[in-house]
Amino acid sequence: MRKKMKTWLVAVLSFHLILLLAACGEEVDSSTEEEAPSEVESSDEDTAEEEAGEETAGAEGVQTYTNDQFAFSVEYPGDWTLQEVNETMLGFVSSRESEDDPFMENVSVQLNHLDGQSLSLEELTEILLANVQNEVPDFELTSSETVEATDEAQPDVHYLEYTGTQGDLQLAYEALLFINNDRAFVFTYTAEMNNFNQYYEAYTQIIESLTF
Repeated sequence: MRKKMKTWLVAVLSFHLILLLAACGEEVDSSTEEEAPSEVESSDEDTAEEEAGEETAGAEGVQTYTNDQFAFSVEYPGDWTLQEVNETMLGFVSSRESEDDPFMENVSVQLNHLDGQSLSLEELTEILLANVQNEVPDFELTSSETVEATDEAQPDVHYLEYTGTQGDLQLAYEALLFINNDRAFVFTYTAEMNNFNQYYEAYTQIIESLTF
């Protein structure tokens, strides 16, 4: 199971790199984008045959993303852009503040069916952390905390906060991990360090709008 999760998280980090490059305004090789989802196909052979998630207009200034395969939906700011590789890898990217803005803050979402195999939140966190440490340049962990659910219907959640670099940019991250009904979820907010608080409310609204 740990080997399968490592394979999935390699794909997760490959997608996260694609999203970071897009957020920096860099061109992304389409062959790289096509390779990322192949890493997760082994855990769900039907993924490639499933339809992509749906995007619909909600309240003023808000868009709603619905994923039927993983049975959840979230709302995100109307001026943000949905970027979707497949139903297991997607991201919401902020609009550019100006032509000189070097980075577009974003929230990536990675999903995986556990197929009935046992995996604890602690194990998921350990695997993700080990991979992030290897893949994020100048990685520094600043916080790691599990928050136990107060409602039995809700899952426990683990938060990771860390920093790193992308070229000349100093970036800050917050990852939120949880397991719900045999499905693993990883939401990662990425921002320039000096803009982290500015976009944090939008990220929080995305998380708080999550429904199953």
